[in-house]
Amino acid sequence: MKLSPLAVLLLALGGAAHAPEAAAQYQWRDENGRMVFSDRPPPGSVPAGNLMRTPVRPPTGAAPSAGATSASEAGASAVATAPAAVGGENSKAASASAPGLADRALEQRRRQAERAAQEKAEADQRAANERQARACEASRDALRALDSGMRVARVNAQGEREFLSDEERERRAAELRRDMKDSCKSS
Repeated sequence: MKLSPLAVLLLALGGAAHAPEAAAQYQWRDENGRMVFSDRPPPGSVPAGNLMRTPVRPPTGAAPSAGATSASEAGASAVATAPAAVGGENSKAASASAPGLADRALEQRRRQAERAAQEKAEADQRAANERQARACEASRDALRALDSGMRVARVNAQGEREFLSDEERERRAAELRRDMKDSCKSS
């Protein structure tokens, strides 16, 4: 069946007017009064009175189901099925592309989320490596000070300065070497 150019134009304009709704299955008003279209159900905080439409997909050419939650939903279901019934092959291809667009958009968002998670993990790993490198450098500095033979002092609990004995210096140096062996692999 061949469609007149006017019928094709009307079908195209009708589909373009409902483009955000064609990919969305749920429609509701958020707490700020903005209209939200989504392929996912609204959050539990959305009151039932703000829910405008839920997914209903009757078979092509069938009348809207009695389970429609609103008149606008029934009208949207009728509009969604009308082009396929009237348009023939071209309309079937157009209606098949709408879910494909939604699927591609979902896939793109999933890839972006994966990329963001991977970048965050890499940034966290770089930060952990930098912290470990700073800790290793601080341990090396402390070991150099202990091995230098200089007198090393510390402040006790009373706030007084006391010098480490030779045994304490050797014990602390051995602890630092052991810790560095375990944590500073690259040195």
